[in-house]
Amino acid sequence: MKKLIGSLVVFLLVSLLGFNVFTQAEDEIEDDVDVQAQVGIRFTIDKSRIVGTELARFTVSAVGGKPSYSYSFNAGDGSRIRTVQSSESSVPFTHRYYSNKELETYTARARVADQYNSSPEATIRVTRVRY
Repeated sequence: MKKLIGSLVVFLLVSLLGFNVFTQAEDEIEDDVDVQAQVGIRFTIDKSRIVGTELARFTVSAVGGKPSYSYSFNAGDGSRIRTVQSSESSVPFTHRYYSNKELETYTARARVADQYNSSPEATIRVTRVRY
């Protein structure tokens, strides 16, 4: 009988202590829920081969993260870098490439940042032919 009572006491103590530890661990997990996911980027162009002075149409999209976003776009031809603030998950950019060369290749670049972090840079190669 003493063994049975002793086993019961040990079982109850372990159960109570285990429950308290489990409850504390749950509280700690709830405190860490506010961690933000890394923002990603999707960078597209309507067509990568531009003829003459056709307008190139780009779309820069935030993937994940938390609005509001800051989008930056660099056409890759020496023109100014454009930056747009928006709560939208996608922003369009247009650009007209000019050159006297028969064939010219550019590397357009884009980046997205949210209030916590910045995406890696994304690139697209754009080929412009004279005619």
